[in-house]
Amino acid sequence: MRKAALLLAILLSVTLMAAGQTRLDERIESEIRTASGQLAEALEKGDVAGLEKLVADDYTGLNSYARDLGSKTQLINAYRAQAKTGTRLEPVNLADVKMLIGDDDNVMVISRSKKTGKFDGQTFLWHKRLGQWQVFMITSEIRSAQQH
Repeated sequence: MRKAALLLAILLSVTLMAAGQTRLDERIESEIRTASGQLAEALEKGDVAGLEKLVADDYTGLNSYARDLGSKTQLINAYRAQAKTGTRLEPVNLADVKMLIGDDDNVMVISRSKKTGKFDGQTFLWHKRLGQWQVFMITSEIRSAQQH
């Protein structure tokens, strides 16, 4: 519970920091679009090497109830297990993508993706470390399609 409260405080801080920004530098926006595409592809294909590169060591996943969905290690292990069975996830089709910036090294990406029978809103927090963009938090909100 304490970890979830801390993570929500961090998310709120980044949100407030980003709220004053209206437009990303074109270079940063391009870099984030590229990294986001690589992450979506790695998640869809179960590309463990790609995930190792794009997911920060201090990664945390949260759902809309602030339930911890796992660390980088748990995420990678789930995809390794998935690779053994040959299971693949459905494609991630992002819509209504909005990018907000805190500074040149921190970006929040808010998006919505329509999956079978549900909408899945997601927020990705990206941080640039040693010249490499890595996602360090993903929050997900799942609602039924009838709510839209």
